[in-house]
Amino acid sequence: MKTHQENAMVESNVFFKATVISDIAGNNSPSNKNIVVQSGDAGLTIRLASAGKFAKNTVLQIYPRWAKLGRYKGGSLQLDYTGVTNAETFVIDTKETAEVTPKVVTLQDIYDNKCENLLVKVEHVQFVNTDGELNPTPGKDGKHAFHPISDCKTMMPENTASVSVPVYKYAKFAGEAKSDKNGSVTGVVSKSKNEKGTTYWNIVIRTAADINFTDARCSEGGTTPEPKEKALLEIPYLQHGSVKFMQNGKEVTEVDADTEVSVALTVEDGYECTLLLANGQDILANKTFTTMEGQNKLEVKITKKEAPIVTETGDPMILAYIEGRSYEKYISIYNPTDKAIDLSQYTLKLQWATSKGLKNEIKTLALEGELTAKQTFVYKNTRSEVYKGEIKLADGLFNNMNGDDSIALFKGDTPIDVVGPWTSVWKGGKDITLRRKDNVTKPNTTFDETEWTKVKVAKTVAEQEKQYNEALKGR
Repeated sequence: MKTHQENAMVESNVFFKATVISDIAGNNSPSNKNIVVQSGDAGLTIRLASAGKFAKNTVLQIYPRWAKLGRYKGGSLQLDYTGVTNAETFVIDTKETAEVTPKVVTLQDIYDNKCENLLVKVEHVQFVNTDGELNPTPGKDGKHAFHPISDCKTMMPENTASVSVPVYKYAKFAGEAKSDKNGSVTGVVSKSKNEKGTTYWNIVIRTAADINFTDARCSEGGTTPEPKEKALLEIPYLQHGSVKFMQNGKEVTEVDADTEVSVALTVEDGYECTLLLANGQDILANKTFTTMEGQNKLEVKITKKEAPIVTETGDPMILAYIEGRSYEKYISIYNPTDKAIDLSQYTLKLQWATSKGLKNEIKTLALEGELTAKQTFVYKNTRSEVYKGEIKLADGLFNNMNGDDSIALFKGDTPIDVVGPWTSVWKGGKDITLRRKDNVTKPNTTFDETEWTKVKVAKTVAEQEKQYNEALKGR
C-alpha cells in the first residue's frame, strides 16, 4: 500500500461481499454518497464517487483496489472511491439480498469501540432532552440535529461526548416529534473526532421506527427500569393467504408480554378463513389477542369456498355444454323440480360472436314438449355424430357454436340461465365440456364457473364418446 496522510491506497486485486445496512429510503445521512456495509461482525463505511443507489439489505461485491482506506477526520473506517476512474465498476450489486440482525449492545460497548460501522440495538435508553422534533430545521438550508441519549448509569469516558442519535437535515422523518419515553434505539454506529480530539459516537437510525420508546423514563443517577418480559410472535406460512401482527399501526414480530396485538389476515379470492387461534384461543371474530411471555403461536386454516348450495325455482336449467371438435356441439336441458315443465314457454338463444366481436345477431330455438321431473333433453348440431344417446332435437342453431358464443335459456323474454358472458365475446368456450355440479339445482342468470365441472375435449373419437356420455347423462 502507498500511504497518504491518514489514508492508504489499496493495491491488491481482491474483493469481498457485504450487505448494505444503511438506508437510502430514509435519507438520514450527511451525504448521499455514503453507505455502510457489514459482513459478519465487521462493518465499513463506503464513500462512493456519485450518489448511492443501493437499498438496505442489498448484497454488494466490492473491489477495494485503487480506493483509499482510512479514517475520515479520525472517525469511522472508510473506503473512499472519490476520484477513482470507473468507480461504479468496483462496487457491484449482486442482485442478492440479506437481512442483518441488529447486535444487542450497551452504551458501554459503544464507548469501548466494539461497534464501529455495525448495526446495533441499544436497550433501556432515552433522549436526554425531549422537547421538539427530531430535526426542527430540515431541508437544504437547514442544520443537522444530534440528540444525546442515556441509560442513566453509564459514564462517558474522558474526551468523549455522549452517544447521540443524529437526524440529518435531509432525513425524510425529520419533522417527527421526539419521545419522552425509555426504550430501544436501532441503528448504525459511526465515529468522528473534532480538532480538539473529542470523540463523538452516533447511532444513525434508518427510519423513525428505529426509535422504540414505550417504557417509563429512568432517573439520572438512579436505576434503569426493569425490562418488561417479551413476547415473540410466530408467523405461520400460509397457502392462499398471508398474515401480519400489528400493534399501534405498525407490523411487529416482538412486543412486550401482556399487551394487545391485532392480526391482519389476507385471504385469496375463492378461499375463506375457517380457523384462527392465538395461543389456543379462538380469535376469528375479533382478530385481536393479548400476548404472553415467550413464543406466541398463531394457527390459521384457510379452505376453498364451496359452490353455494342452491334450491329449485320451478324452471329448467342448462345441465351440459359441449363445444367439441368439428361439428360436435351439444346442449342439455334438465328439469330439477318434482313436477313436469311445459317447454313451450322457453327458448334457447345463441349470442353470435366473431373474431371482430359480437355480431349483434341472436339465433333462437323455440323448445317444445313436456320435460318430466328429473328428465334431461339433449340438443345437438345437425351434423354431430359422436354422441350416440337419445337426442331431443338436431337444429341448425348449434351450427354457429364456435367457442366464443354464449348460450342462454329464456322464459318468455326473460333470460333465466346462461353459459358464457352473454353481453361480450366468450373467450373460454372452445374445445371443452361443461357439466353442472350436482349441488347446483337451479338456473343462474350470471355465468359462474364455480358451478361447472370443466374438461378439455379429448383427442380421439373413442375418448370423446366416453367424455360426451358422461357430460350429457341425466341425474
